[in-house]
Amino acid sequence: VNLNFNFATVPLVGQSQNLSINFLLRGPDAGVHFMATVTPYRAGFHGDFSVNTGYGNYLGNADDATLSSLLGKTLDISTDELAVGAGVWASLGDDNRVNWIGFSAGIGPGIGASAGLGTTYYLGGFKWEK
Repeated sequence: VNLNFNFATVPLVGQSQNLSINFLLRGPDAGVHFMATVTPYRAGFHGDFSVNTGYGNYLGNADDATLSSLLGKTLDISTDELAVGAGVWASLGDDNRVNWIGFSAGIGPGIGASAGLGTTYYLGGFKWEK
């Protein structure tokens, strides 16, 4: 489960930045974690400044989901129509295998659609006590 803030400018080729608060509910790293995703190359026609909420599914045993499986290469596709937007994202492992797949929806000014491959970085956070 996450809450994120997104900014994209894509006039055919562009970029996006995303800051997120992620609630990892299961696994050894369960807790609240802050991340940034930078996508320097996106394709499409898209302008967006939005606040979104989303949900991700770990493609494996949820008790084995780790923080590191969310970090690194990230693929996302998003679309906006005036004040409403939606997207789908995937976190990729070093072998380009999908570790997570997720969905998001949000509000904020935006129009168009784009897709890109970026990198997700860890900014800090904490694990819940068991």
